[in-house]
Amino acid sequence: MKCRETGTLGHRDTGTLGHRDTGTQGRRSRHAIVCALAAMAASAIDAIGEPVVSNVSAAQREGTKLVDIAYDVENPGGGLLRVSIEASDDDGGSWTVPSVSLSGDAGDNVEPGTGKHVVWDAGADWGGEYSDKMRVKVVAVEPADGKSTLDERLDQKADATTAANPEILTLPTLGTAEFEEIREFQRHAGSFAIGQSNVFAYGRNSLASGEWTLAYGDRSVAQGNETVAEGANSHSEGLRTLASGRNSHAEGACTAATNFASHAEGNYSAAFGKSSHAEGYDTEASNEASHSEGYNTRASGFAAHSEGHNNRASGWASHAAGSGARATNPCSWVWSAMGPELTPAQPLYLDHGANTFNVNPENGPAGFYIGETNLADHIDARIAPLLERIAALEAALNSLTNSTK
Repeated sequence: MKCRETGTLGHRDTGTLGHRDTGTQGRRSRHAIVCALAAMAASAIDAIGEPVVSNVSAAQREGTKLVDIAYDVENPGGGLLRVSIEASDDDGGSWTVPSVSLSGDAGDNVEPGTGKHVVWDAGADWGGEYSDKMRVKVVAVEPADGKSTLDERLDQKADATTAANPEILTLPTLGTAEFEEIREFQRHAGSFAIGQSNVFAYGRNSLASGEWTLAYGDRSVAQGNETVAEGANSHSEGLRTLASGRNSHAEGACTAATNFASHAEGNYSAAFGKSSHAEGYDTEASNEASHSEGYNTRASGFAAHSEGHNNRASGWASHAAGSGARATNPCSWVWSAMGPELTPAQPLYLDHGANTFNVNPENGPAGFYIGETNLADHIDARIAPLLERIAALEAALNSLTNSTK
């Protein structure tokens, strides 16, 4: 992706984006809060045919927490684009501000052109926060054929597809003119393909090996069977795996890593968020810096962590562990022991609000240990002497009452 520096943008004093309420709601709403949104150029990539982003501008919509972002994008290849927004609160020193609540010309299948418009709901992603050093940048990449999912890439149908393999990745077959043309490209571009059937390395210095594999991004590696590595520096290996984000990694069976520096491994696992990690079986990390592992877990909150069995971490920086845990609020920590055989009739264990620590042992206090002793025994040990003193006082009181009769 290439984009051009646009310089510092004019700020808009709206008193909304970056507004942190410290008392009564709207307490500071009449005070002007500067939100200086600027565009940041991404590093240029020396590759022919990369999308080029230019004329980026951004401004907070007056009276709201919405940010309007405008840009132009060219694509020499002419295909559809995947467009995302990155945000920084420290003049571009880091790009960790969540920016996933987008509408307009963002996401998959965006057509190149001028006058593109994205609306970022900063209140939903970053409500209650404030910075006067905000920057945003537009990132445009070209997925192979404008496709964004593994099934779409593997289920293409074209004249080169044989009747015996109608659902396999469509690639030129041995002996055709297109096959020889691609082989010549591979030889000159430094890419390398090893395998018996339909193994292609389109990216410069890329490597494809196995069967029905495609290394599309520069310096990408695709290995195994029905694997696709279409992001620069991406790595895909195993069976039906997709690594489409830059610096992404997918391995195992039916895994997908589709964002920058994402990592998916295991079986039916997907890492959709930037710098996200999903591993195990049927796991999904869908937000930036999220982590999901184990079995049937989901991490959808920014920097959220879900591990174990049937857990969900949807709150910002939340944590869900054990079995049947739900961390829905920011900075909530939830651990539950619901047992391996969850049924719809069993109640799930939820957090009790933001910034709470929530524990649900299967046996109540007896299932919570402090050192080598469970909490119930700790309580009993503290209560027993009190019960003895109470019994002694009751006995003394009864004796005194009897002596006065």
